[in-house]
Amino acid sequence: MQVTITAHDGAVAKGFLRGRVFRSILFFAAMYSLAAIPALADLVNVTVNGTVSASGSLSAVCNPNDDTPGCMPGGGGVPPLVTTPFSFSAPDGLLGSFSQSWSATTIIGGSVQPFADEITSLCLAMPSVGCPPASGDGLYVQLTGGHSALAISYSTQETEMMTMSFELTDPTDVTLYSSVFSGSATNGGEILNCSGTNVLLSVPLNGDASTFLPAGSYELYVSDGGRASGASFEGGSVTDSQLYLTAQFAPVPTPEPRAASIAALLSAAICGFLLHRRRKDNLH
Repeated sequence: MQVTITAHDGAVAKGFLRGRVFRSILFFAAMYSLAAIPALADLVNVTVNGTVSASGSLSAVCNPNDDTPGCMPGGGGVPPLVTTPFSFSAPDGLLGSFSQSWSATTIIGGSVQPFADEITSLCLAMPSVGCPPASGDGLYVQLTGGHSALAISYSTQETEMMTMSFELTDPTDVTLYSSVFSGSATNGGEILNCSGTNVLLSVPLNGDASTFLPAGSYELYVSDGGRASGASFEGGSVTDSQLYLTAQFAPVPTPEPRAASIAALLSAAICGFLLHRRRKDNLH
């Protein structure tokens, strides 16, 4: 079918372009264009699976003549010592702050108190503990280990391992930032596939790294460890390790053919209006 536009139709078209109907079409076309712009990537189904642990030993001076269990004779300027090993662990499965402390003592009074703290946050473009400025969705992890001791000799080690599982609903660019303030972290942080078998992104200590992730399920893994040893009665609290890890997610624009869609919408509206006007004129 061929539609021929006459001079009368041309005048009608000019009136149409100046009329309220055309302005309404432009308004709805603009709304359609805005609606097609992608929003921030959704970061959903975030879960936490972590473990904190501490191990070590402490020693205190003993008297072999008192039949103290485990008292070892000294020599070479070292007094007789009784040594007590210790090992603790605790799970962490919730977003937010988690603190765990333990205490080990010798039977004659020496003591050491290791501790491990974790903070995990889901950042959704709003201020929260440890979250970056409002620039998109993100995950935040802080791991801290330390101790206090009152012993002639001690050694302690705190370790923390954290996995945060999450799902991305849109294609996303991800950047990991790692900051080690003290101690010796075992890794800066990794993003793995949902089964945890394939490393997709690894960030160096005190560095950053980026990659592209399609929509899907993933794991953010980070671990931290610190150790210390000492002699004499020290006392006080000492931080042995501290690691900060931030994962920021920025949605990747997926442009749609909005221009073609809007042009088709306008063309169909104009043709429909002209045909409707011609039929109306024919009835008269």
